[in-house]
Amino acid sequence: QNAQNKREVHYKLTKKGKKLSSIHDELHNQAVKKYEEVLKVFNEKELDVIVEFLSRSISALKEEEVDYDDSNKT
Repeated sequence: QNAQNKREVHYKLTKKGKKLSSIHDELHNQAVKKYEEVLKVFNEKELDVIVEFLSRSISALKEEEVDYDDSNKT
């Protein structure tokens, strides 16, 4: 805990946590490389359409989100 800021708490990863973090970082980097490979075949106009499609899809899904905790109240 920070002596000057009691709300601030610091954590340290264990050896296993560090290994898991490293694996996560590597998998993330691999995914980014794959996305770049997939997207490099599209031109700027096509990428604009893809971005628009994904943005609208995400918005539509967010509108459909249900708060299950509230829906179970009677």
